[in-house]
Amino acid sequence: MGGMANIREFHDFKGGDVVLLWLTRTELPVIRQAVGALRANDDVAVTLGACRLLLKKHPSTGVNLARTETEICLTETDVERLEGLVDGLVRAAGPGHQFLDIAWPVPTLMISVDEYPTDFE
Repeated sequence: MGGMANIREFHDFKGGDVVLLWLTRTELPVIRQAVGALRANDDVAVTLGACRLLLKKHPSTGVNLARTETEICLTETDVERLEGLVDGLVRAAGPGHQFLDIAWPVPTLMISVDEYPTDFE
């Protein structure tokens, strides 16, 4: 599936409210490297085409979509969990997704690889 990364909030997405980050397999290593770099830094910026992300250590986990660049806030524990989830996507050969519980604005961050087009509604 073509396209590039995108992130958006969806309500009642397959039965739940999620922030969906969807990207291509070629973009996945950039996310993996950024999550790994977050272990040693307070924040890491990532640009995937028009999708700009700021991964940030924070006391609570959440996603702020109201900024020019989307802020994904993670606790120390969630950084480790996300690293493992992204590693699972890297090892998988085909399309897939992983879920991370977040505190705000909805209960779930879903990272999807090669499952949705850029303009997915």
